[in-house]
Amino acid sequence: MSEEVLAQLKAYWSAKRVGTALPTRRDIDPAEITRLLAHVALIDGPDGEGGFRFRLAGTGVVRHLGFDPTGRKVGDMGQSEIVALVSDFLTGVAKAREACSAEIPNFGKSPSFGSIRVVGLPLVDCNDRVHMVLCGLNFVGAGQSGAAVRRQV
Repeated sequence: MSEEVLAQLKAYWSAKRVGTALPTRRDIDPAEITRLLAHVALIDGPDGEGGFRFRLAGTGVVRHLGFDPTGRKVGDMGQSEIVALVSDFLTGVAKAREACSAEIPNFGKSPSFGSIRVVGLPLVDCNDRVHMVLCGLNFVGAGQSGAAVRRQV
C-alpha cells in the first residue's frame, strides 16, 4: 500500500464532513471505498474505561499483522510500549476531533515491517461525541521506517 491510499481515505472522510461537523459511522459507505477497505481498521472507543477495541480490520491489515485484531482491545495486544503509543494516538484523534497521522513501531508478527503509518479519522455518534476512529494503515519496510511521532495531517 502506498501513502496515496492514506491520502484517499482522508479525502473521502473530509468529503463526508458537513461544514465543520464530523462524519458519523453511518456516513461511511464501504461500497464507496472498496479499493481502500483492505487497508482500513475501524476502532471503537474510547469506552468508559478509556479503552479502544478493534471493530473490524481489513484483509491487508490482518495479513500484515499476522493476526486478526477484530474484537480485541488495544490494551490486549501485549507489548506495553506499543499499546501506550497506539492508545495515545487514538486518544489524541478523539480529543483533536480532526484527522491525525503517526508512525508507530510494527506490532505485527512479520519482521519485514519496521513501522506502521496510520491516519486516524474521528467519527461521531448522534450526540456529537467521538465514538469510533476510522484508521488507514500503511505497513513500512524495516529499512524505511521513521520516528514514532504523532503529527497532525
